[in-house]
Amino acid sequence: MQTASHSASDNAPVIIAGAGPAGMCIAIDLALKNIPSILLESNPAQTPPTARTNLTNTRSMEHFRRWGFADALRKNIPLGPEISRDIRFVTRANGHVIANFPGGVEFADRAPFASEVSLWGPQGAIEKTIRQRVASLPLIDIRFEASVTGFEQSADGVSVNYTDAQGAAHQVTGQYLVGADGSRSMVRRELGIKMTGTPKLVYGFSWLVRSPELKQIMADSSGLAAMTWFINPDRSSGILAPQHSDGHFQYFAAPVSEELDGNDWPSVRAKLFADVGKEFAVEPVSGGELWIHSLAAPRYQEGRVFLVGDAAHLVSPFGGFGMNISIGDSADIAWKLAAVIQGWGGDKLLDSYCSERREIFGWIQELCEESTKHTGPAYVREGMEEDSPRGVAIREQLAQEIMAAKAREFVSIGAQLGYAYRKSPVICADGQEAAVSTFGNYVPSAAPGARAPHIWLGADSANPSLYDLFGPGFTLLKINHDDSVEAFEQAAARRNIPLKVISVNHPELAALYENRFALIRPDQHIAWRGDTLPQDLDQLLAIVTGASA
Repeated sequence: MQTASHSASDNAPVIIAGAGPAGMCIAIDLALKNIPSILLESNPAQTPPTARTNLTNTRSMEHFRRWGFADALRKNIPLGPEISRDIRFVTRANGHVIANFPGGVEFADRAPFASEVSLWGPQGAIEKTIRQRVASLPLIDIRFEASVTGFEQSADGVSVNYTDAQGAAHQVTGQYLVGADGSRSMVRRELGIKMTGTPKLVYGFSWLVRSPELKQIMADSSGLAAMTWFINPDRSSGILAPQHSDGHFQYFAAPVSEELDGNDWPSVRAKLFADVGKEFAVEPVSGGELWIHSLAAPRYQEGRVFLVGDAAHLVSPFGGFGMNISIGDSADIAWKLAAVIQGWGGDKLLDSYCSERREIFGWIQELCEESTKHTGPAYVREGMEEDSPRGVAIREQLAQEIMAAKAREFVSIGAQLGYAYRKSPVICADGQEAAVSTFGNYVPSAAPGARAPHIWLGADSANPSLYDLFGPGFTLLKINHDDSVEAFEQAAARRNIPLKVISVNHPELAALYENRFALIRPDQHIAWRGDTLPQDLDQLLAIVTGASA
């Protein structure tokens, strides 16, 4: 068994099945709170990267920032400046450009309302960076070629069985088990939980290929873009996304007819040649067919066992939320597990994980299902490839249709930042609903349950983000004053709740938060706010930690 273990112990507070981005991020969050975990990953350590995710959105980058590897990810992205971050629609690589989203889904500079901006880059770089962060933390024991075969839970904990590369059986024990083991989750199956929704939304394929010649063809024709969509009378649904400056590309297509075998490389290659408009030297690295599903488990928890990421829900990749919503799951469950393990969180806190994340998934699922309807075949028009005034007019009309329809998918900052846990049992509602963001428009809100409104504390990059001041536990923000909060600190100390108090004077804060105080959770969401501290501080702290007063 290959292992990058930092510990020989077969016991840890949290056992995590699956070492993809979601599982590793939970382990990182726990380690930063001094809680050990064991990660069991069925694949070998050197498994080639999967060509799936190409976008780390703004909210995920904010989490990566507080977990300590946002800068490292930027450095690890293997896409040079010759590859624009545009999203481009063309008939064929050597054909006509129909539409272009300049800058794609990234902001040119930092945004005032977020501590980070979206980052375009392949899943291989993302997983490499997260794994490097895992390796830097001594409390994470990651075991590769460790296939979970079963588990049992009791009132006191869980025991998890797995086999190593040689087939030898092992057992590890802990207080909690997190199933982050993907769409075919063994943990979910063992719990007897079946997903509901729309299975087999569309059929397609995804291949990682290498072709320096293709890179040159793209550079000399329609241009090297972060993502190129092919729309032509062949009813193509092909999308090409560079994965590395050395000529690696992801070639993805959905929907395609089931008559085209997505596992058959010669058939996929022929489709790629048709989209590019010529034949060229290309070698397959990995890939195959896929079905896009839109499904969710009815619950994400069974006793001491939790589901996160693809084990809990499957969403269409059109919209760019697959990995990113999984990172949100990790951010939510990790601090709650830490709180309970450390003794200051109650059982209601763990129960809130499912209610909070299920509420958000439904919103994102709607966006992604709608985006799936607006793929290449939907824009095929007779005469679209003509070199004629008629062809020009058709493409101009198509450009308008595409820009209008796809903006909701590519400019989704409201969906990234504007979600609020409105129905959460562990927030102190104040009677004011969080401002409603649309998918493409983010409206900051400090209503309990919403993501804490962000500001930069200066005009240049040398000045910190407001979020950089927050502590790893709860943060009590005093806005434009320095009143004593000794009673609050004492109440938190009695419950052993980690609390950092900060006083920030800034003209924008009063308007954004609309109150003099805000209590911010470890995941940067508002738990409570008010102009004065409540008289019953124990009740407030009991609610936000899911404990008894």
